[in-house]
Amino acid sequence: MGTRRRERRLFLAPLVTGIALLTVFPLLWSLALAVGRIDPADGGWSFAGLGQFATVLGDYRFRDALRFTVGFAALAAILETALGLGLALLVRAAGSMGELARTPLTLPLFMAPVALGYLGLTVFHEESGPLNLALAGIGAPGVPWLSSQGGAFLSLLLADLWEWTPFTFLIAYAGLLAQPVDLFEAARLEPLTAWGRFRHLTFPLLRPTLALAALLRFVEGLKLADLPFSLTGGGLGTETLSLLAYRKCMTFFDFGYGSALAWVLFALVAVLCQVLARWNLKRAAA
Repeated sequence: MGTRRRERRLFLAPLVTGIALLTVFPLLWSLALAVGRIDPADGGWSFAGLGQFATVLGDYRFRDALRFTVGFAALAAILETALGLGLALLVRAAGSMGELARTPLTLPLFMAPVALGYLGLTVFHEESGPLNLALAGIGAPGVPWLSSQGGAFLSLLLADLWEWTPFTFLIAYAGLLAQPVDLFEAARLEPLTAWGRFRHLTFPLLRPTLALAALLRFVEGLKLADLPFSLTGGGLGTETLSLLAYRKCMTFFDFGYGSALAWVLFALVAVLCQVLARWNLKRAAA
């Protein structure tokens, strides 16, 4: 028994070491930066209390970034879940043709968000971009995608939808395939239309799966930084919490503020996850 226990510990040692170095240590170091102050002269650390957190909560840029981040993440999660469900229903209804389209539909997932942002600079270019050129071809006025607040928000949303709708599509499609076939065969004996079967059978069975997809996308949306960094630069009201923390640390070298902001974001995500998870469990139990 002693030899097996040592072997287990030996095999677990690389995993535990990796988690400690890549997760635990950065968390503790960022917490030390958030509650402390480093002397630039000698590099000494001294305890500063919760002053950094008070500074963060009183900063108007934090409040603006918080409103934008939560609103954008919620809207994107709802739209991506709805579009993913629609694609999943279309692919299942298309049969073998839908199976052929399944792989191409997932390709946007493999693009790095930073690269997508720089690609968006070309797509949303107001003079030579393909979108405005197509609008000009039908006689419609061009859209100021990257020079107006509404246009910047819309371009960011469209880019996010294009990349992450395939994620919710895969989850919804897997949920559709897992539904019992015999239940739907029995439902065909009832005088129900296709909409009735979807409303009373497909959607209720799929609701927990869709809620999970929306929750995952909402949490990921709260951490959004790379896409607005490369597409809008965080300007025109598109600065997210993660992007603000990055700028405070890497541009202004205010590591205390940036670390405190990161911990505030961590607490926000944890609380929202708990609230949404409990709400989902209550809905599922009902």
